[in-house]
Amino acid sequence: MITVNHVSKTYLQGETQIHALSDVSLQIDPGETVAIIGTSGSGKSTLMSLMAGLDSPESGSIHFNETNITQLSEKELSQFRAENIGIVFQQFHLMPHLTAMENVMLPMELTGKSDPESTAKKLLDQVGLSHRLHHRPHELSGGECQRVAIARATSVKPKLLLADEPSGNLDFETGKIVMDVIFDQVNGGDMTLVLVTHDRELANRCSRTIEIKGGRV
Repeated sequence: MITVNHVSKTYLQGETQIHALSDVSLQIDPGETVAIIGTSGSGKSTLMSLMAGLDSPESGSIHFNETNITQLSEKELSQFRAENIGIVFQQFHLMPHLTAMENVMLPMELTGKSDPESTAKKLLDQVGLSHRLHHRPHELSGGECQRVAIARATSVKPKLLLADEPSGNLDFETGKIVMDVIFDQVNGGDMTLVLVTHDRELANRCSRTIEIKGGRV
């Protein structure tokens, strides 16, 4: 499903060149749950951003099935991402002025899905938030915000779900609940999961682990 071919990425930090990824190649098959692990600064979040099409590599290519996403225009990439990829971030990134239900409905409305309201209610019920439909993010706990973010990310039934340290800002018990929700959604929705984490115990819940050290697999 995903083929990363000899991808490299560098950043400038002042006058210093940081090699975030160096000649990385890997393949992820449909239906896999894959953990990408590594210490802070190892390049794992950079790799996820490239797979999501949120950033571009200096060299190499990334194919999503038959599509080379590194050759898409910004407009084409936005459309492709909206239809195929769900993303869960550590920081939630919910729209603060929208209710939980409106946040979940948004991707479906942007991609023209039918009956977004009914689907949003169903998804929020699945993540245990049927009593929080009309609450805005500032009225929700961190764990509840992350569950809304998961419902939003899976609302268009993406082929690929990318999760970047999704429990990183949560306490242990809340983080475990959130991860249970993610695996339930993936297993019930015929999705491929790529989970970025530094937690080896969490990585062990996935079918395969890829370790990044110093920008290399």
